[in-house]
Amino acid sequence: MVLPFTDPGWVTGLDALGGAMDIPADDSDTRHTTSTAFDGPFLGQARGRLGLAEDAALVVHQVGHHMHLLGVEGQQQVRHADGETTCLANIPAWDFAWQSGFSLVEPVTLREGDRLELSCRWDNSAANQPVVGGVRQTPTDVAWGEGSTDEMCLSVLYLTGE
Repeated sequence: MVLPFTDPGWVTGLDALGGAMDIPADDSDTRHTTSTAFDGPFLGQARGRLGLAEDAALVVHQVGHHMHLLGVEGQQQVRHADGETTCLANIPAWDFAWQSGFSLVEPVTLREGDRLELSCRWDNSAANQPVVGGVRQTPTDVAWGEGSTDEMCLSVLYLTGE
């Protein structure tokens, strides 16, 4: 199954879910991070849709990363129950054209006690503004949105059961 993953607070802006994904004007180093537990409702729902038992392992085969024009860096990883981490994607120099899925050389298994983590960094300084209609835009506060001058921090995973 294809599973998009992000922080629900970023999408909704609701404080009860963690709040909005604010990227202040003129800030060249805004970072937001989220994670979800293997036994939480998000990955539990994925297991249910795949017809798997509540504690069944999930296997990540492909990963995609999604940000818009102000994005500069993104990471996705699994923090395993034993404290070790496995990198799913590390993009130190984001390019807006890289919004596709990438197959992992070796699939990564998510098990009980693991956490899926997502992190993004943006540059909302004057020097990093998009050019629209031949005019460099003025920095403004940015939050989650569908337009290219809005922003996102989204992971897309292709999962199977083990």
